[in-house]
Amino acid sequence: RDYMLTPQLRGGPGWRPGDLDEDTILALANLAEEQVPLASGRTEDRYAFNGVLETEATAAANLNDLSSSWGGWWTCERGRLTVGGAAWEEPAFTVTEDMLVGGIQVTARKPFEEQFNTVKAQYADPENEHVVTDLPVLDSATYIAADNGEPLVLDMGELPGETGFARGQRLMKLALLKGRRQKQVTLPCSLAAWPVRLGDTIRVSLPRRGWTAKTFEVTGRTVHIGEDGVRVTLSCIETGPAIFDWRTSEETPKPAGGVPTLPSPTAKPVVSAPTMTEELYETRGGGGVKTRVRLAATTDNPFVDAWQFAWRPVSAPEPTLRGLTDTPEDMIDDVAPGPYAFGVRGRNARGIWSDWAWAGATAVQGENAPPGAITGLSVQASGGAVAMLRWDRHPSLDVRQGGRIEFRHATAQAGASWQSSTGIGKSVSGGVTEATLPLKSGTYLARPYDAMGTPGPVSGIAVRAASIIPTTTVATLAEAPGFAGIATGCSAAGGVLAMAPGETRARYAFAGRIDLGAVQPVRLISDIELLISEARDLFWQPSGTAMWTPPDARLWLGSTDAYGDVDLQVSVTDDAPETARWGPWQSFDAADFSGRAFRFRAVLGVESPDYTIGITGLTVTALQAA
Repeated sequence: RDYMLTPQLRGGPGWRPGDLDEDTILALANLAEEQVPLASGRTEDRYAFNGVLETEATAAANLNDLSSSWGGWWTCERGRLTVGGAAWEEPAFTVTEDMLVGGIQVTARKPFEEQFNTVKAQYADPENEHVVTDLPVLDSATYIAADNGEPLVLDMGELPGETGFARGQRLMKLALLKGRRQKQVTLPCSLAAWPVRLGDTIRVSLPRRGWTAKTFEVTGRTVHIGEDGVRVTLSCIETGPAIFDWRTSEETPKPAGGVPTLPSPTAKPVVSAPTMTEELYETRGGGGVKTRVRLAATTDNPFVDAWQFAWRPVSAPEPTLRGLTDTPEDMIDDVAPGPYAFGVRGRNARGIWSDWAWAGATAVQGENAPPGAITGLSVQASGGAVAMLRWDRHPSLDVRQGGRIEFRHATAQAGASWQSSTGIGKSVSGGVTEATLPLKSGTYLARPYDAMGTPGPVSGIAVRAASIIPTTTVATLAEAPGFAGIATGCSAAGGVLAMAPGETRARYAFAGRIDLGAVQPVRLISDIELLISEARDLFWQPSGTAMWTPPDARLWLGSTDAYGDVDLQVSVTDDAPETARWGPWQSFDAADFSGRAFRFRAVLGVESPDYTIGITGLTVTALQAA
């Protein structure tokens, strides 16, 4: 009553006393103050609302909160605010068959989706600083059995204005029993039913239905004026006094100990320093690839409802404050690479801010971050000459835009590395997901490079070259371990052909040739075993004249990158090798040629004198169809 009469200038609806049904409001007030015995021997008011009403909320929303505190309803009946549903009221009106002016409609059961047999709710515990606390779950074995053994839960959430542990349980039981009322009826009555009001409890006597003084609650009332007169239609649902019964033995005791571990809503919150993750994104305006930073923080204080993040380069004296968020997360776009400090603070519902929590200096790498590994790499042999490599779309944006994927091949089926392999085929754009390479037994390696040329991890897949066309080996040319050919810029010692110190390019001409005796088609397959490493990482014998090969590795590896390659080349002639005019040099990995004689050379190259190449195996095999 006081709320409805509060002037609008003070946040209330501003109704007048004549707009209220004083009788029903007074009856509810008296009922709410009735004392209900508790299991502890004390008593408490039957109903109470110990909360606040938001002035920015509508009057209907606030009335809904108020009416939930007595488990009932409110409505405007005949121009006045009426309340009810808090207790059993003896019926004062009976609908008989002679009052009906049409056929009745009966609904035996509610739809299954409206059924529930278990109720959950929460209340504000005054003994623990009004922290929202769960009430004991209320369920009914009888109702669950009637619903085929399936628990159907009604979660009432926090009961508005409820601070009583036992009173909250009474409201849960009231909701459960009211919700299990099934039978509904629509009664088209004559003007004789005019005195019936919304919310009244009435009796219905219909002998043809077997109803004798059956009690119903009026949930809807409409008046229709037509040519056939005035019709009052009542929508009713079955009810009974047992719905409002409550015995002290039904009260579930309050758990001992309460919730002492929860923080106080009046205490200063404590939040964690933010964590940072970064990602690349593409701008719509053509600005290219930029860096986005995501920040996240945590707290064990449930009352924190606002967050504010801040950031600054480590060289900047003052931070940049971000706007408030209602979640412990924030996102900053277009962040330049460099070291940054990130901070956060939280505010609870009482408006109390925590102290700023700052993380240590964190580097934002942006496009400088190495790309991720290629995933889903697979290889499929086709036609005995082609290897089809496929992989998943690369997740790094700066690989897909402006980056590339390079390939190398090693003869080993396992343990291959980027340093122990040679380049094969051409690199492809970072946005594609397949490549066609010459087919060779061994391991294919794929490595992504971003737009800045930063390499990512190496992915490999082993394959055995297979073909449904039978072949036979007609010639094999192996240069190791002697390496008796002509070496320029490199030399052989201890079974290893290595580049001379300070050289960035070297050439080795095979000592032998392949002569088929006549012009024939042939497939040439190269096989190179090598290791690329930093020049200062090589082990030498004490005399310094020969390279030492450790038992477990040909060269000691001090770098995970390969800054060089070996290009195996062939020159073909149709003439006898002694008087031949040789054709131009052609690079090959596994390719078909037509000719009589073939000569070979290996071209070694590194990006700088700090790196060197050591070759321990150099073989060419010639195959023909069987």
